[in-house]
Amino acid sequence: MSDLAKLVIKSYPEQGNLQLVCLRMPVSFACAECNGRKRSKLLTVVAADWNQLLCTECYEKRLADRGTDCHCPGNLPHDGP
Repeated sequence: MSDLAKLVIKSYPEQGNLQLVCLRMPVSFACAECNGRKRSKLLTVVAADWNQLLCTECYEKRLADRGTDCHCPGNLPHDGP
């Protein structure tokens, strides 16, 4: 189990192979989609692979590209630069 997985306090319904999770505290990570360095409590795990993480913007974009409504927690806080 990933060290990050141990920080999960809430998991949202899966959207295909995407699992949106909320962590106990913000963590730094590289988004697998845009390659941006991010820091957030909210991130997405791709295909249950904790080495493949998406930022909130890329998560929303993937859902929009699929034509899927974002069943996200309110307005997602977007990661900073």
